[in-house]
Amino acid sequence: MIISRFFLSIYNFAADKGEVKNRFEITYSVQSLSAQDSVAKFGVKVYQSGDKYVIEADKVFSEVKIFNTSCSLIDSIKSGRKILTIEKNKLATGINIFSIIFADDIVNKKIISK
Repeated sequence: MIISRFFLSIYNFAADKGEVKNRFEITYSVQSLSAQDSVAKFGVKVYQSGDKYVIEADKVFSEVKIFNTSCSLIDSIKSGRKILTIEKNKLATGINIFSIIFADDIVNKKIISK
């Protein structure tokens, strides 16, 4: 999942007045519900250390994008390493989303900053 595509896409539709019972369908799969898969696959850990957040992974990630709950991009940080520290004061108060970009995938982590 690429967070910027998810958050920034526009959904338009037209509907007739009345009840439609078959408009949406919710489907689940084991892969989409398992947050452990991305953690196990990349070994991604995000934790707070003093006034910084630390992102660690088992393999090199190229970039970290930080989004707030309004889906606005707060910062984009190039990495090229397995570990990165981010100053806590760069984040919005409340929920922030770290989108950790690898060469072949993206791992998203929700962070609550006070």
